[in-house]
Amino acid sequence: MSPSMMGVVVGVIFGGISYFVVRMIADNIETAKRSEDSKPDERRKTAEILRKVAGFDLLVFPVIGYFVGPYIL
Repeated sequence: MSPSMMGVVVGVIFGGISYFVVRMIADNIETAKRSEDSKPDERRKTAEILRKVAGFDLLVFPVIGYFVGPYIL
């Protein structure tokens, strides 16, 4: 396997881990039961942004791994 493909594999692994962790954080933020004065719309928007960031991570980490892999290996 070429160094670039190894970088992609490592990027997919790190991107997948990041994806699931950020999604869990977004779910916790959205479903958090806070006091009555908390703003559920803001929590929903924050969770939506985090979910988009999670998807972006899943795409970006393999691309970065493709280019960084040959330098490391």
